[in-house]
Amino acid sequence: MRLSNTVLTLLLPLLLIAGCGGGSDSSENVIVNPPEPSQDGIQGRASSKIRGAFLTVHDANGEEIVLASGRTTNATGAYSLVFSEFAIDDDIVAPLMVTLNGEGATAVCDFDDEGDNDCLSRDGTFVTFGETYDLADNFQLRGLAASFPPETNAGDRKITVNISAASDLAAQYATDQAAGSPLVPSYINLASQQALGVVEFVTGLSTAGKSLNDIPIIDLTLAEPQAADSMAVAFFSASLHDQIDTEIIGLSDYRRILDRLPTNIQPTPGSNTDQLQATGKFLAGNLQGFTKVASSFKDSLANPSAVLSGAVSAQTIAVPLLQEAGNSPVAIALPADPSSDTPLDNRKLFATRLSEVMGSTLIISPSGSFAGTASGANAVYSEQISLLATLVSQEVRNTTIQLDDAIAEALLN
Repeated sequence: MRLSNTVLTLLLPLLLIAGCGGGSDSSENVIVNPPEPSQDGIQGRASSKIRGAFLTVHDANGEEIVLASGRTTNATGAYSLVFSEFAIDDDIVAPLMVTLNGEGATAVCDFDDEGDNDCLSRDGTFVTFGETYDLADNFQLRGLAASFPPETNAGDRKITVNISAASDLAAQYATDQAAGSPLVPSYINLASQQALGVVEFVTGLSTAGKSLNDIPIIDLTLAEPQAADSMAVAFFSASLHDQIDTEIIGLSDYRRILDRLPTNIQPTPGSNTDQLQATGKFLAGNLQGFTKVASSFKDSLANPSAVLSGAVSAQTIAVPLLQEAGNSPVAIALPADPSSDTPLDNRKLFATRLSEVMGSTLIISPSGSFAGTASGANAVYSEQISLLATLVSQEVRNTTIQLDDAIAEALLN
């Protein structure tokens, strides 16, 4: 190929510089290392120590984000996804949904029914509490992130998305709100509070002031006291095993049990988004699973947890009341929004913390402390809101006036 005179004229000075001699340093090649690739991505943990599960991430528009590494969970259920440079250059469009596919993965059974048939394995057999088992091929869990940090020079961008039955319930509520349109942060935030409202109602343990991704995932097989919010999420996930019935198609595995929750627990018709509702019969079945796994966990603790004891006692009282309600709707209040500073949410936080203390007192000294009698405790926990709000923290979240009424009713009895 012939070069034009113009090109030669431009190249000549460069050739002369390259060919020039000089000192010993001038002949050395200077190697410039390329910059380290970005480690932007998502980290978190899956419940039940799910190991070897394959993970995918989708953006607000449902487009899959290409990952560079970290596509599976490790032996503790933890993961750390790193986005590809291509995905980062193309911009990350939040909200984000992380999907865990359980095909070929294992989990540790964290439901204890004091028998051998605790968790259903892929081959149709049951394993006992603490055993590792194969997840069903249709097993899937999802988690959500409402936002992703903008690109800066401050280092890698990492967010946390923890994955559990609660996070999957939130994902379905958010999807239902979107109704086929792209996800937006407001859907994610509301769905998270809706899911936590269900968790609180089932477990009687407070998550107020937290978002789902702020609550650490714990291992129930360690039998160690934990924060109330972590126990709530863990017990909720584990309790669903209690409803599995292999002889009924709709109840034949964990995923089908989980799918029933958003179908049966819906926003209250014609109201604002501060309440959900379900039939008493349906909620009673969920509370029964909690009382079983939480009672076993409580009894295994070397140092008893007063908060957990209070929750187990309250939910045990609640089950027959909800069963008596049958197909009548029961309201489920949402916990305080952690991003809100409204008077109502501040009152919810106050009332929840106070009710935890009240519940602990009832269990520690049932005959000589608050209310004085078992009937007084029953009044506090179950006689407000037409005998259907069965946990103090559920009743008093709406207003402090309801708290005063509950105390007065308990003292009279």
